[in-house]
Formats: sequence, structure tokens, C-alpha cells
Amino acid sequence: MKKALKIFFTTTLITAAVLLIAVTVTVAIVKGDNQYVNFDVSRLNAINYTLTVKDFYGNDIDQPVYINNRKQVSIDALNDYTIDAFVYTEDKRFFSHDGLDYVRIGKAMVNNLMSARFKEGASTISQQLIKNTHLDNEKTIKRKINEMLLTGELESRFSKREILEMYLNTIYFGKNAYGIESASNVYFDKSASELTLSESAILAGMIKAPNTYAPDKNITKCTERRNTVLALMKQNNRIDETQYNDAINEEITVTSNFKLQQTYMYAVVEEACQLLNLSPLQLLNSGLVIETYFKPQIQKEVTAVLEEYNGDENVSALIAENDNCGIVAFYGTGGDIYFSKRQAGSALKPLAVYAPALNERKITVATPVLDEKTTFGSYCPKNFGDKYYGNTNVMYSVTKSLNVPAVKILNSIGVNTSCRYLEQLGMNIEKEQNLSLALGNVTGGTNPLEVIEGYTALARGGLKSDLSFIKTIRNGQHTLYSHQLTRERVFSTASSYLTTNMLQSVVKEGTAKKLATLPYEICAKTGTVGDTNGNSDALVCGYSTKFTFNVWMSGKLDNTVTGGNKPCELAYKFLPKIYKGEVKNFTVPADVVRLEIDSKLLSETGLTKLATPLTNAKDRQTFYFDKTNRPTQYSTRVEDTIPLNVVVDGKIVTITADSNLKMRLYKEHDGKVTTADFVRQYVDYNAEEGENIYYAEILLDGQVVGKTSSCSITIPKKEEERRREPISWKDLLSWWD
Repeated sequence: MKKALKIFFTTTLITAAVLLIAVTVTVAIVKGDNQYVNFDVSRLNAINYTLTVKDFYGNDIDQPVYINNRKQVSIDALNDYTIDAFVYTEDKRFFSHDGLDYVRIGKAMVNNLMSARFKEGASTISQQLIKNTHLDNEKTIKRKINEMLLTGELESRFSKREILEMYLNTIYFGKNAYGIESASNVYFDKSASELTLSESAILAGMIKAPNTYAPDKNITKCTERRNTVLALMKQNNRIDETQYNDAINEEITVTSNFKLQQTYMYAVVEEACQLLNLSPLQLLNSGLVIETYFKPQIQKEVTAVLEEYNGDENVSALIAENDNCGIVAFYGTGGDIYFSKRQAGSALKPLAVYAPALNERKITVATPVLDEKTTFGSYCPKNFGDKYYGNTNVMYSVTKSLNVPAVKILNSIGVNTSCRYLEQLGMNIEKEQNLSLALGNVTGGTNPLEVIEGYTALARGGLKSDLSFIKTIRNGQHTLYSHQLTRERVFSTASSYLTTNMLQSVVKEGTAKKLATLPYEICAKTGTVGDTNGNSDALVCGYSTKFTFNVWMSGKLDNTVTGGNKPCELAYKFLPKIYKGEVKNFTVPADVVRLEIDSKLLSETGLTKLATPLTNAKDRQTFYFDKTNRPTQYSTRVEDTIPLNVVVDGKIVTITADSNLKMRLYKEHDGKVTTADFVRQYVDYNAEEGENIYYAEILLDGQVVGKTSSCSITIPKKEEERRREPISWKDLLSWWD
């Protein structure tokens, strides 16, 4: 027995010694690595930027990385339940461990081994503070050891409350809010010391994913996450049943007073963090070099216009170049418009209804649509002002942004077809959609940046590619990310151009006509979202051959603010200045043909047929058509006639018509009908004696498209033949007289 114990203790000591040596050697190797990060107290309370961001031309961008200064708050100023919300959500043994939670580490290791992948981590609040201020998110043993060593140094230098205070003052909450004080200002318009239990739980729950759980982005997920935090607090006896129920039932109200200023640099940081899976603090201290599509002069023009605007609304604008899908300018005077779920209203119609229907060859731009009040089951869409236009066509419906025709067309192609196209355009929309999608009402909302990408696809002839602020991200000579153009075809070149043609009409004489006098060709569509209590969004989306643009207003808007007025007015101020003399006109692609149709026939019968050379000039209307989806029949109307000119010379009858069209001549004589084809002139060299009736049908591509007037000619009999005939009583009486 003693021998066995001796062997056991000896083995244990040797194992421990080997492990100690291994750990010592490993730590020495990690510390000796040139990539080892040393502990830096200044990083815990201040951001020392090592990030470099360059514009399109390779120059450093002189914008600050973010506008709001980080606001510090003392932990003593916070309510106990606010502190507990963070501790018991992120690290419930925070006050008892030495920086590393070995119980949690053990559970995480078991779960990761059972799932055969890195499913969960075990970072404490101390480790998170170190990671956010000193390291990146790379999942390597070396980086993890670096983190543990720095955490140990942190714990040895500061008390638990000091560590917690620094942690709460450096967490990123989205919307450019660093630290709990800034987040309280941004989301609830109050100091962190004034947060309710419910609001504290919301902010604590957001740390996991600010873009997912923010109260202004997804209220359903935010509520679920808040309730999870409250349940954890109750489970750990930090709040009682009454506090829990009161907080669960508290309505979530987000401030509308806070004005968050957005800059191009702000957007670059947001995009880079998503691409690299870093927090903003980690990115800012990463030492990386980011090359962007930023063009200072264009940004200057956009910024000047938006900064001059003094309205209470949130306003943002974006300019992207079509050839590289790079965003060259971006600015907002308030609100996180481009990175949250919103509704685009009628600006979505081209992407959700018209371009898909054209691509499916279900319509042409001249297809007749009856605009009248119509009920689709329980859904009854209304036009603006409850005004209806009767017999109209697709082109006019788009130009005037009519709602009923849009719903009719969506109903004909199917909601699922529309959703398929929107998903191909890159929109992450929920599956449950309905016919109100035709009016831009997306269940669950859509990301406005995705809407702009859809317009870029139209500008690029139907080819979809992601828009990006960033060209490349480099770590020294190593490229971590490079924006690549994709060429995924969503719409044919024909359907894209036909949509473009209709959106040009919107500018010339429709809801975006405030842009009509711009110095280059522009396509645009406006959108307005609201109800009887006021509007929430007003926007204009558009493009030229050179760029895609957007101006988006949001917030509590007056009912008089629509996409067709203020957004168009702002766009009109900067669009003429950004690409002087560089923008080409749109080119008609080879698979599109320009045809004249008989508009009178369209208005009277609802039929789309080609005009003939006989159609009156006032009844002609020109449209572009997909060559594979064009009208092939010509209009045939009774009043379309050409006079016949007849000259008689003995038995020779010369018939002419003032037309170069092919004729089919009909001659009736004694009940017998004969036919002959001719163009402009026909000579009947042996006209029959007696009455001959001549008339002709007008032919075009083998179809009868009209007729001529009829003409009756009598050919007299010869004199000698008249003598042989018996004398009638009538002739005798005539002679007697």
C-alpha cells in the first residue's frame, strides 16, 4: 500500500513538474514572440488609434473615426441592478474568480469536445476588457495565452470594481456609442445613473450582438433578449418576483431626440468590424490599413448640402459608382438609417414588381392596366388621394406611382416570384410576405443599403454586386480582405433597360420631376411611408450611367414631407456638382426595339397593337419593347382608308393609291370577284364592259391593316355592237320625239 501511494505521489509530482515546465516554456515562447502584446494601462481608458484609413486616391482620410467622445461614468453612480444586469449576464462569478473562471472553462471544453467544434468560449469580464482594448478576435492558442497573461496582470493591478468600471466604459453598444453612458444617451436620452431595471437589462443584453438586439432595430428580438437577462437576474436572486414582473411589463421606448451624426469613416468602421469579426475598439487599435472608395470632393458637395439642412428629420445620403460598386460618399445628419430595418415605400416597386414582371415577360411597358378601386380578398389598396385613372398602361402607372396597378401586376406574377428576385438582389427579407409588398411594405422591413444595391443592379444592366465602402484591408503586406465585383445576373439587359426607361419618365413627368433639369440623364423613383398620424420615411433612389444615389429622410415627418419634395430637393442641390461633364446617356441594348403603337386602340379597347402607316399622328405613341416580348399584330380600324385614283382609257383602267404599302385589289363584275396584288399602281388592261367596282385591302407583314375607298367604273360597249341589239320601246319613243 505504501509503495503504491509512493508511486502515485511520485507520478503526480513528475506530472505536475512536467506541466509546470511545459507551461513555463509555452509562456516564455508566447512572450518572446514578436506579435506578443504587452499590457498597456493607457488602452484601458483611452483609444490610441493605430488604424489607417485611406481614400480612393491613397491619401489618409482626415475624418475622425467617430464623432461622439467616449463618456465616462463612475461605477458608484450606477444602480445596483444595472451592475448586476451586466455581471449576471456576462460573468456571474466575476467577484469570486481571479480573472479566469475555471468552472466555466471546464464546461466550455466539454461542450466543445462533444460538438467537435469551437461552440462556446468562457471569457470573463476581465478577459473581455483585455480583448477589447488590447487584442483581436483570432482564435489561436497563442492569442488565448496572451489574453490570459494580460488578464492576470489586470487583476493584480486593479480592484474588481475598477475593472468593472473600465469594462462598462469601453463596451460598444452600436450607433457609435462606446460605454454605458453614451449608450444611455443614445437609446434612452438619459444618464446611465437614471436607467430603469428594464433599460439596464436591454443594454446588458445588447453586448452579445448590438445590431441584432438594439431596441430601434428589432423590438421583438430586443424584448426576448431583455427578458432572458431579467430571468438570469431573478434566478441568481438579484431581483425579486415583483421587480421581475414590473420590468417584464415595462414598455420599451427609444428616444427620438438624439441626433447621431454619421460619417463615411463611421460606415467604414461598421463594415470592417463585420468583415473581420472585430469590435470597434479592437479595430481602432489593430494597426491595419484600410483602403476605401472615398472621394473627398464628392463627399464635400454632399456634406455641404446636408449640413445646411436645418429640419428636425434624420437625413442621410449615399453615392456609389456603378463600375466598381464602391461607395464614394456617405453622410447623415441623424439616425442610423442605412444599417437598420426600414420601409422603402414606392421606391421598392421597380425592384419588387416591375423589373421582375418584365423579366418574366408577363408585361410590357405598354401593357394596359385598369386603374380602379379593387379588392384582393380582404386587401384593398388605394392610390394617393384615393384618385383613380381608369384605362392606363404600365409606363403611366410607374410614372405616377399608382398603387392599384402595382398590386395587380404583383398578383399576376405571384408574391413568391417577387421575393425570389428580391433575395437574388441580396435582400434578407422574411418569408411571410403579402400583396402589400407591391407598395414597398416588407414584413420585417428591409435594409436600406440593400435597396440601393438593387438600384445599382438596374444601372448595371441587371448584374448584381454588393456595394462596399472598403476596397482592401491589409495587415502589412498581407491582404485580409479585397472587395470583389460579382456578376450575378438578376434581370436581363432588356428588362433592366425597360425599367430604366420608365424611371426616366418618373423624372421627366412623374413624382421625381424636381430632378428633371439635371445636366445628365437620371432615373429615379420616390417613396413615402406613413399613416394618418404622419410620415416616417421619405426617400428618392436613382441612378445615371455613372453612379447610383439616394437621399433618405426618417423620423417624425410632417404629412407634407414626401419622397417627391424634400429628398428630391436635397438631391438636386448636390447631383449637378459631383460629376460635371463625365456622364454618358443610357444606350439602348441590342435586345430592345423601339416601336409605335396605336394609342387610340389601347385606350378604347385595352389592346396593345402596332400602329400602321394609316394611324393618325395624334394616335401614335412610341415605346421600347423586349424583342422577345413585343406586340406583333397591327391595329385595324374602319376609318383607316386610302383613296383610290382611277383613270380610264378605253378598256384600260389604271388604278393608283397614295401609299407604298402592298394592296390586294378586288374587282366585282356581274357578281364575280377577282383579285390581284399591287403596290401604288395597278393597270387593268382588259376592263370588262359594264359596271366594274374596284376596292383594295391594305396589307402589312401579310396582315390586313386597313382598306381603300371603293370606285365604280362603267365601260361602254362598242358602237357596232349596239346596232345589232333590238331597238327598245324607249329608243323608239326617244326617236319619235
